[in-house]
Amino acid sequence: MLRWGGWSSRILNGGLKAWIASAKPLDRQPLTTDTLLPLPEGGSETASNASVDAAASSGHSHLHSTYEDVLQSLDELAASIEACTKQSTGTSSSTRTVLLVDARSHERFWGLSPEPREGLFGGHIPSSVNLFFVEVLQPHAFFPSNTDSTTSSGPTTYLCPFETSAKAPPFGYATLKTGAPLLLALAPLLLRANVGGISQQLQSLSQQGQHQRQKPSHLQEDSQLDFSRAKRIVCTCGTGVTACIVYLALLKVGYPEALLSVYDGSWTEWAERRLTEGHQEGSGSSSSLPTLIVPPPTQQQQDALRSVIQARQRAPSSR
Repeated sequence: MLRWGGWSSRILNGGLKAWIASAKPLDRQPLTTDTLLPLPEGGSETASNASVDAAASSGHSHLHSTYEDVLQSLDELAASIEACTKQSTGTSSSTRTVLLVDARSHERFWGLSPEPREGLFGGHIPSSVNLFFVEVLQPHAFFPSNTDSTTSSGPTTYLCPFETSAKAPPFGYATLKTGAPLLLALAPLLLRANVGGISQQLQSLSQQGQHQRQKPSHLQEDSQLDFSRAKRIVCTCGTGVTACIVYLALLKVGYPEALLSVYDGSWTEWAERRLTEGHQEGSGSSSSLPTLIVPPPTQQQQDALRSVIQARQRAPSSR
């Protein structure tokens, strides 16, 4: 939506609940036709497809990756691994490789938690790395009541209510991290993507001190990050929604837009299509990397991995 169609659009950081928490005005009147965006002339499917084709031809086709794109990337990765194995001089290559980043939770990534869609097995796309999207978000709690309390005796949830009366329960919302906290959250991913200058940039942000906290949007100004050897990153998740959060975070630190895309089908399409193709004779797929990297883990393996994940979640974090 930010890039396709030529509209001048922005993201409301924190969403509607951040707007409410800031005591901004709300319109609660019923919707009218004046509030709806006009459809292409004629409203036909042909006109709609034409506008999409025009957007793609305008240079934005790199913004999203397809199932076939990911398969091709895995084939290229497998060929690169094979070539490096045969070389005794090292693994350096001038060919830019692709890094798949999965924004789902750690347990869903490892197939330890069931997928929310019935019948869909767990796991992740081969070679992908995991960065849970909440790592790049800053949680906030809002207490509608103007009484003496700044803490809540009940749960603070990211869900409803949206009411702002004194009797309304507290609710939570999240905004994108900025400055050093955002860079720290993305640092492991940036290192894997061959981005240089991370330590220098963190030092620069630290030296800015109070000035940086007052103007956090200056992360991209005078950036010391080096993207000259950066890999192309494909963001994935369950259905391509939370992957956009990681995509936006990478843009925020200055990652070149031409090297970023979102696999809109994500794990849901990948798992369903690979499962279907696995039962077909003579499947056209030539990927040398399997869909299921390991057999289903034993109960002991699941318990051990859960312990590691829980320990990481309990550990104090500077982010």
